[in-house]
Amino acid sequence: GEDLHPRLSPGTFNRLKEEALGNHPDLTRLELETRRQSALLKLKRREWLPEVSAFSSYTQDPRFKGNENQLFAGMRVTWDIWDFGSVRHEAKKEAALLGELEARLEKENTLLALKIEEAFRSYEATRKAWETRHSYVEFQKDVLLEKKKESLRSGLLSKKEFLLARLRFLDQEIALTQAREEA
Repeated sequence: GEDLHPRLSPGTFNRLKEEALGNHPDLTRLELETRRQSALLKLKRREWLPEVSAFSSYTQDPRFKGNENQLFAGMRVTWDIWDFGSVRHEAKKEAALLGELEARLEKENTLLALKIEEAFRSYEATRKAWETRHSYVEFQKDVLLEKKKESLRSGLLSKKEFLLARLRFLDQEIALTQAREEA
């Protein structure tokens, strides 16, 4: 018999499931949106921090005998307290959106994994039905139909009875084809 639907080992199934989940466009889009939101949150949190800058200068002034070399250094910290509250609020909002996206991603991943597992169980059930029907058709062809042919040749069976048996066999082959399509 033709084996168009090979069995999948649990390891192969898990590998294929992970591959399907990793390539699913909805999950890919959600993953990218989550990464984007994470980057946006980091940007908002940086806006929340003060700006720090440093400066230095070195000069020589011949007017100061014995102290011609002069070094100046300084640091400047600015923090816009008027925007602090709104920036902090924006950061909290972005964090909440990130949490929502992460939850959606996890939910979609779980739902798709369940759909894949359900499809696999359905595949296994229909494959078993196809295999059972296939072995039954092979038995009918090899044993029962051959016996009917022998009975027809020896005169124990009429041509009409043989044709009816052949018709039942063809019905079984049609059912086999349907079972294979379902699998």
